[in-house]
Amino acid sequence: MTRLPAFAVTLVLLIVSALSEEVQRETLEGPGVSVMFPPGRESFARSALSMYAEGLDELEHRLGLSPQRTASIVLTRTATEFREITGGRTHPWIAALAYASEDLIVIDGSKIEMIGMNDLMTTLTHELTHILLAQAVEGRDALPLWFNEGVAVWASAPLFPTPREETILAAKSGRLLHYSELNDSFPSSHREVELAYAESHEFISHLETRFGQGTIKAVIGQMKNGASVDDALLQVTHEPLDQLWDEWAAELVGRSGVMAVFKLISRHGLPLFGVLAGLVFLGYLRYLLVKRRKMRRWEEEERMGYW
Repeated sequence: MTRLPAFAVTLVLLIVSALSEEVQRETLEGPGVSVMFPPGRESFARSALSMYAEGLDELEHRLGLSPQRTASIVLTRTATEFREITGGRTHPWIAALAYASEDLIVIDGSKIEMIGMNDLMTTLTHELTHILLAQAVEGRDALPLWFNEGVAVWASAPLFPTPREETILAAKSGRLLHYSELNDSFPSSHREVELAYAESHEFISHLETRFGQGTIKAVIGQMKNGASVDDALLQVTHEPLDQLWDEWAAELVGRSGVMAVFKLISRHGLPLFGVLAGLVFLGYLRYLLVKRRKMRRWEEEERMGYW
């Protein structure tokens, strides 16, 4: 979630200011960034400062994006404080939010500590990508959400060598969300929003794989020069967005759905060997059924004198 109306952003900043006075936040300054943190979280703040610089270097290399202004990071102590600052515009799986128009990132420190500090790098890089993309196209229409989130996930997380099983099965069952449905918002249900993020990420990854390393960087370069996402994709890939999306969706449909089911079931707690054993058992039952039908046919043929 990266877009808010101007009045909402102003409200966020007022809340940040009020809570900062209430909890006596301290501040660490780094090159192009300041980190506000509550007492007792200096180690966390220094990690954020270091990882911000590391993430910035990576984004400059991979996407050709560099900051235009100083960014601010606010670390919260609790999930309640995070919800207060963000006005409750969060979901249980969100650990941070970027307010791109204000170059501000708010991080739920309690959630990061719960899932592991290793995730801080991914979180910061993701939110920083939103800010840098917004600066790159400043003064123009907001980016399509699927592109904004897809690039942010792709830039901050390891690349998946193949699409996720959920995406493959969604394509095969006709549940794949079209990019036109993901321009302005993502669905509200947990299952569909996960699919929306997965699709956005995997489509961006697909473009980079199909057209070669540096494709997304080149697309963003065209956008920095004034092109829309659609025009930038056309200039770099020489194919319109509709065609790119349809070809990707068709590729998903053509992938093996059997292994996707195996992996999906295994990931959700049922061991793969159990699935295989079940399939072997079903296969054996089918063998017995076919054998029984064949024996009946032979008996009928023998009675009718076909031997």
